[in-house]
Amino acid sequence: MNQEHRKANVALRKKRLILTIGSSLVASGLIIGIPVGLVSNLSVTKDPLFDVQKQANSISSISLKSDVVENNADYFSLKSKLFDSDGTKKSGVNLTDFFDFYAQNSNSNFEIVDFQNDFQWQKFKLNITDIEALDQEQSFKIYWRVLQNLDDDKVANSDLHSATVAYNPVSKLSNSSLSNFTSLAKAELSKLRPYFISEFDKSPTRQIAKLTPISEFLDKVNLAKSALEASKIISQYFNLESTITNLLKNKINKFVDDNNFAKSKYSIELIQEPVLKNAYLSKTPLKNIYRVYFLAKFSSDFAKHNNQDLKLAPNFNFAVDLDFSDTFLDGSLANDIELTPFSDNDLTNFSDIHEQSSEKITSWELLNYLKNQVFPSYKEKQTFYKNLLNQVSNVPLLSKIKLKNYISRLKNSDLFSKIKIDFSVDPEKTQFVYQNNKIIIQFHGNIEIYNDKNEIIAQKPFVQNVGNYSVLVKNMPDLISKAKATNFEFKQKDAQISEQNPVPKEEIEKLVNSGDFGKLKNILENPHYYGVKFDEEKLKLLVEKYDVIPVDQLIERSRWTFTYPEEVAGIVNVLSPVFQSGEEMLRFYSALAQKDINFVVKYFFDWLKGLKLIDPAQTWPENLDNTNLFKELAKIKIENKSGWNNFLQEKDRKIQKDIWLFSINNNYWAEKGRMPYSFYLHPRLKNIIDLMVQNEQNTIGVDYYISQIRSESSKIQEIDPTLGDQYRSPIKTLTDFIVAFYQNIYSNKTGLLSESLGNNFDYKINFEIVHPKAATTQFEDESSPRSTISGFNFVHVNQPVNAPQTRDSEPQPTKEAQQESKVNLKYWYEVGPVDQNGKIISVIFKTQPKEITISTNKDGVIIPESIEKLNNFVDNFPSATLPTYLDNNDFNDLWTNINRLVGDKEDYVDITELIKKFPMYSYFSLHYPELGLAVKKDVVKKPVESEPTEVTVQAPAVPAPAPTPPAPASAPAPAPAPAEPSPPAEPAPTPKSTGELAGIYENYPGIDTIKVLHFYVYNKKNPNEFSTKKMKFFVYQTDKSLLNS
Repeated sequence: MNQEHRKANVALRKKRLILTIGSSLVASGLIIGIPVGLVSNLSVTKDPLFDVQKQANSISSISLKSDVVENNADYFSLKSKLFDSDGTKKSGVNLTDFFDFYAQNSNSNFEIVDFQNDFQWQKFKLNITDIEALDQEQSFKIYWRVLQNLDDDKVANSDLHSATVAYNPVSKLSNSSLSNFTSLAKAELSKLRPYFISEFDKSPTRQIAKLTPISEFLDKVNLAKSALEASKIISQYFNLESTITNLLKNKINKFVDDNNFAKSKYSIELIQEPVLKNAYLSKTPLKNIYRVYFLAKFSSDFAKHNNQDLKLAPNFNFAVDLDFSDTFLDGSLANDIELTPFSDNDLTNFSDIHEQSSEKITSWELLNYLKNQVFPSYKEKQTFYKNLLNQVSNVPLLSKIKLKNYISRLKNSDLFSKIKIDFSVDPEKTQFVYQNNKIIIQFHGNIEIYNDKNEIIAQKPFVQNVGNYSVLVKNMPDLISKAKATNFEFKQKDAQISEQNPVPKEEIEKLVNSGDFGKLKNILENPHYYGVKFDEEKLKLLVEKYDVIPVDQLIERSRWTFTYPEEVAGIVNVLSPVFQSGEEMLRFYSALAQKDINFVVKYFFDWLKGLKLIDPAQTWPENLDNTNLFKELAKIKIENKSGWNNFLQEKDRKIQKDIWLFSINNNYWAEKGRMPYSFYLHPRLKNIIDLMVQNEQNTIGVDYYISQIRSESSKIQEIDPTLGDQYRSPIKTLTDFIVAFYQNIYSNKTGLLSESLGNNFDYKINFEIVHPKAATTQFEDESSPRSTISGFNFVHVNQPVNAPQTRDSEPQPTKEAQQESKVNLKYWYEVGPVDQNGKIISVIFKTQPKEITISTNKDGVIIPESIEKLNNFVDNFPSATLPTYLDNNDFNDLWTNINRLVGDKEDYVDITELIKKFPMYSYFSLHYPELGLAVKKDVVKKPVESEPTEVTVQAPAVPAPAPTPPAPASAPAPAPAPAEPSPPAEPAPTPKSTGELAGIYENYPGIDTIKVLHFYVYNKKNPNEFSTKKMKFFVYQTDKSLLNS
C-alpha cells in the first residue's frame, strides 16, 4: 500500500508540473546532508496522501535535542542509549525523544515542531522507522516519515525521508541561534529593491532594471560561473550588497573577539537551487514572482573564537521570493507613459487665420474620403493614417507624450539608449464622435515601446480627437479636392406602396405636426395599412458595423453552374443569398479590399476552389513573398471544374467565349454599359499583368503593382466602352482574377463606405405634408428650421423630387373624393449622432427629398400596439401545418355544434369544448397557455336603399377555374387571411343552405370534404382585446378521426 501511495504522489507531482523549492533549511554540521523537500504551491486539498507529503516536505532541518546533548558527555555515551554493544538497536526506545524537527511557521521563523500542540501538526504523527550509527563521523542517520490515521482504519504515509544528524556539544553554535538569524535575513532580503535614481551616480557599474528585460537579467545571473559573480550581477540592479552588509553590521549579529574587535557572527552566501543546482534565480508559478537562494552559517571568525570546527557547525539554506512586478522592462512600462490631447493651438493654422476665403473641409467630407480609400496592404493603410494624424497638427504626435513615475526621472540619454517610442493608428476604429456640441473625427491607436532589439515590449492605447482641419489642409493641400471629389452617391429608389386599410387624414396630420415620424413610418410600413417599402439599404451601411463573412460560410451559401447562354458568353454568375442588394455586394468587396492583400488572394482562392472554378486538387502555393506573389498565382488556372456540361451546339461552340466576366446574382444585367459590381479586365491592365508574370528577377513588390492598378483603374469611365466584344480580355488565372477585383474597386465612383461612421450614429426619416400650392417651395425655404441644411456636405442626387411611385393596388374614387382623401408626404433622411432617446443631435448628411401619395379613410382605425402584437402572432403561427382529420359523424357534428353555440350572438364566442381534442388546439394551448381562441360571425350590413339603376354586366367568356384543393395527406398551405374582414354587400347565406357560417367556417373552394375554420386570438390577461386578423385551420372529412385523448 505504501508503495502505491508513493507512486500516486509522484504521478501527482509530475501531472501538476509545479515543483518549487520551499523555504528550507539543511544542516551540514549537526545536520548533515538532509535533502531539501520539493514543496508544491498547490492549495490544501482533501487528498490525505497529498497532505502528508506536504507536511513531510515542510520539515526544514533535524537536530539532537539540547537536553540529549547536555546529558551525554560524548557521542559514544549517547550511542550506548540507542544501541546494544553488538550494534543492534535497543528495543523499547522512542527515537522521537532524541531529535527535534524544524519547520517554518506562519511568521517565516524556523522553530521546533510541536506535534502535540501545534494546530497544523495535530492530526499528523512522526514515525522514525530506523537509525544507523556512523562512528567515524560521530553522527546518526535516521529514516523517517509523516503519517496520518484515516477514518476507515487506513493510514496515509509520506515518502520515506533520511537525514544525518551529527553529535556536537557546542551550544554557542546552536541551531536556535542560527535559526533566528536566518529568519531575520529572510525578512530583510525579501525587501530587495532596484536602485533609486540618486544612487546610480555612486557606482558606474549599476544598471537600470526598468530598462532591462527580465529574460536578459535571468540569463546573466544564471550563466554566472560562480556564486560570487552571480551576486555581483544581482548587485548591479538591486541593493543586495548593501542589504547583506547592513544585516551583518547589526549589533545583535556581532560578537567581540579576543582582541576586542566587533566582528560578524554570521555569513550569508548566494547559492544555486539546492536540489537541481541549475539556477541562482528561478521563476515560480506565480506571476512576476522569482526565487533566489541563500546559505546562512556562522562566520569563520565566530567558529574560531569558540574553538569549533566550522565544518561541524550548522548552516541553513533558504529561499527568498521577490516580486518583480513593474521592475523590469515589460508591458508595465505602458503605465509610465500617457498621451495628452491636442490643444486648440496645435490644430490651428495661424498663418491662415485671417483669410476668410481659404477652403475648408468638414468632418463628413474627410471621413467619407478616408472610408473610401483602398490600400494594397493593411500596413500601407496604417502608414497612411499615421501620416495623416501627424499632418493634422502643428506638432508631432509624439511630442504630446508625457512620462510618469520612475522613468520620468531618468536621463534621456539613459532612457532612449534602451528604448524607442513610436505610435500606430488603427484605421478600423477611426470614426465620428459628438463632443462639445460638435462632430469631430476620433483617431484610435497605440503608443508602442520598442527595446534595443526593435521588438515591441509594451503598448498603450490612445485616442486623439480632431475637429479642426486647417493645419491638415495646409500640410496636404491636395486633400480638399480629393475629399470633395469622393461623393457619397445615394440614388434613393421610389417607395413601393401596397395599400390595404388607409387611416384617417387627421391621424397622419397629427403625427407630422407633432414630429412623431417614427410612429408615422411604422404605420406606413405596416402591411395592414399601407405596406410602404422605403429604400434604406445604403443608409444602413453608414451606421451598421460590417464584418467580411468567413469564406467557409460563403462557400456553403454560394452555388454556380454555367447556364447555356452564360457558357456561350463566357460569364460566371454566382448565386448567393448573402448579397441581398447591390449595396451589400459593394460593401463586401470594399471591406474585403481593406484587408491585407495576402488575406484577399487566399480568400478568393478558397472561394473559387469551393465553387469549382479552381481545380479542387490545387494546393495553396508555399513560400509566397512580396515579390513573387502574382507570378505564382498566375500558375493557378481558373476554369470550369464543376463537371457541368451544357452540350453546346456546333454553332454556339464556334462563338463560345473564354471566361471574361465574374458576376454575382445576375448583376451583369443590372445596367447597360455599366457593371459596378462585376469583375472584368480592362485593356489598360494588360501590361501590368504581363509585368507580373514576367517578373523574372522578383524585384518588383506587391505595393508597386497595386499602385499601378489603382492609377490605371481610376481612369476607367463609368460607362465603359471597352465592354464590347472586341475588348474582352479572358480571366484565365488567379492573377487575372485578383487584378480584375482591384480594378473593380479602384474604378468605382459610387463611394464604398466599407466601415460604419461610428458608435451612436443613426439615420432618421423626416416627413412634411405637401400642400398643392406650397409643394414646390416649402422645402427650399432656408428659413424653415426643418429644411435647414447643416454645415456638412449636402450631396445632391440627380433625381426628380416628384418621381413616380409604384403601387400594387390603388383605389379609384371620384375626383373630389380623391382630392380630399389623398395626402402628399415629402420625406427625407438625416444622418448624425443620436442621444439616449434616439434623437439626432446634429445632422452630418441629408438625403434629397422624395414624395409619396397615400389614401386616407375617415372611418379607418389605427390598431393599438397590443392588438398589433396579436396580429403578428397570427401572421407567424404555423396553422397550415396543423390539419384536423374527422370522420363523417364528427365532421358534421362540429359544424352543428358551432351553429348551436354561436346562434344569434354577434360577439366573440368560446368553442374550446368542441376543439380541445384537436391536435391543433393541443399544440396551441401547450406552447401558448397565455393566449386563447374565439370565433365571431362577420357583421352583415343591410344594403342601402336607393334609386334603381341599370347596370350592364359583361359575363366572362371563360369561367374562372376553382383553386386546386390541398391533398388530405399533408397540411395545406392556406391563402393569406385578410387583415380585416370585409363585410359582404349582401346578406350572408345561412348554414343550412350552404354549409358555411360567415367569418367562422367556410367550404374550401370546390371541395365539400374540406372546411376552413377561423379563430381570433386574445390574451387571457386582457380578454377584451382580440386580434383583427384570423388564424385559419383546415378540417378534413376522412374515414377516421385523429384526435388526442
